[in-house]
Amino acid sequence: MPHQNVSNALVEITKLWAKLEDIENDFDVKTQKEPDFGFAYISYRWAQGNSLTNVLKGSDMSVGDFVRSAKQLMDLLMQIAGASEQLRPVCREAIKRLDRGVVSYMVDDL
Repeated sequence: MPHQNVSNALVEITKLWAKLEDIENDFDVKTQKEPDFGFAYISYRWAQGNSLTNVLKGSDMSVGDFVRSAKQLMDLLMQIAGASEQLRPVCREAIKRLDRGVVSYMVDDL
């Protein structure tokens, strides 16, 4: 991961997921999937300017799945930016870095 803070956040997300799974098991309900952080690194590399071929190399993610996930990530960032004035500049910068190449092309077509 690019920074220790990211690694720490992923650990905390996993802990939270485990607690939610315990609660679901207590009530015999299953709604959550185990977190999959593969896209976190792929999207980070894309935002750093790496080529699509490079970021998808070694993963089983298709181009279509990548574009869909990137658009969902950008939508989430827009929601966070709308909810937090403090995070707005960071979110805008992240969207700018993600919205390029095939992602930008696919978004503009819709």
